[in-house]
Amino acid sequence: MLVGLRYKLVLTAAQEQSCVRWEGICRAVWNTGLDQYRHAWRSNKARPKDAQVWPGFAVQCAELAAAKKQPGLDWLTDAPTHVLQQTLRDLDQAIRRHNPWRTHFRSQRRSAPSLRFPAGKAIVVEQLSGRWGRLKLPKLGAVKFRMPRPALSLLLSGVVIYAVLVLLGRYIGFTLDLSGIAGFIVAIGITADSFVVFFERLKDEVREGRSFRSAVPRGWVRARRTILTADAVSFLAAAVLYTLAVGQVQGFAFTLGMSTVLDLLVVFLVTHPLVVLASRSEFLSHPGRIGLGGVQQIAKQRRRNQPSEPSPG
Repeated sequence: MLVGLRYKLVLTAAQEQSCVRWEGICRAVWNTGLDQYRHAWRSNKARPKDAQVWPGFAVQCAELAAAKKQPGLDWLTDAPTHVLQQTLRDLDQAIRRHNPWRTHFRSQRRSAPSLRFPAGKAIVVEQLSGRWGRLKLPKLGAVKFRMPRPALSLLLSGVVIYAVLVLLGRYIGFTLDLSGIAGFIVAIGITADSFVVFFERLKDEVREGRSFRSAVPRGWVRARRTILTADAVSFLAAAVLYTLAVGQVQGFAFTLGMSTVLDLLVVFLVTHPLVVLASRSEFLSHPGRIGLGGVQQIAKQRRRNQPSEPSPG
C-alpha cells in the first residue's frame, strides 16, 4: 500500500516562475522520449527486452546529457538534472507497465503542471515549528511548507460511520435525528482523541532518543492500552444509557456506541498500519517530514547536555 502525504508549499514569485519553466522543460523531455519509444516500437517492433534497439532510461539519460551541450538546446540546463532524469525514469516505468500507445503525450491543456524531485541527499528538510517547515531544493533555494496532518484516518472514520448509517436506514429503518447527530459529533471527538494519544506516544518515544521506526511499535503498545480503555468506557456508558433511557436519548446512545466500535476498527486497521508503512519508508521516516523534527532536536540537545561517564582508571 502506498502512503502519500500532501504538503502545502509557499513559493515566491521567482520560485513559481522557475517551477513553471521547469515543468515545461520536463514536458518537452517526456514528449521527446515518448516519441523515441513509439518510433522504436513502430519501425523495429522493439520491446523492453530488446536492449540493443529499445531506448531505455540509461540511454535516454546519456542522450539528454549530450543534448545539453548542443547549440540551441542550452535551455535544458535551466532545470535541475535529477528532475529531468526523474521524468525519464517515470516515462520508462510507464512504458514498461503499459506500452507506448497507452502512454500519452503531455500537453498544457490536458495535463496538470507537475514535476518531481527525487529524494536525495541534496534535499535538506528543516522544521521551523510544529506546523511549518523549510525545504532546500537545488536551483530553487529555500521553500516554506506546511506539515501534513493526520486527517486521513479521521476522514475515513467519518465515511465509514456514514456508510453504516445509510445501510441501517435502508435495512432496519434507522433515522438520524438531532440526538443521533449529537452522538455522532461526540464520537468524532473520541476518534480525534485516539489519534492524538497515538501520536503523542510517538513524540514521547522520539523525545527519549529513539528513531521514528523504533518508536512506532513501542508507542503503539503504550497508546493501544489508553485507546482501548477510553473506548471501553465510552461504549459501556453508551450501553448503559441505551438500556435505561427511552426515546431520543436511545438514539444518542446507539450512535455513540456504534461510532466508538468503528473508531476501534479504524485505529487498529487503518491508522496503525499506515504509520507502520510510513516508518518503513526511507523518505517518510525522516522526523522532519512528519512533524517530529523539533522533538528530535530536543532529544539531541538532551544527549549533548548529559555528562559523559568517566573512563575507568
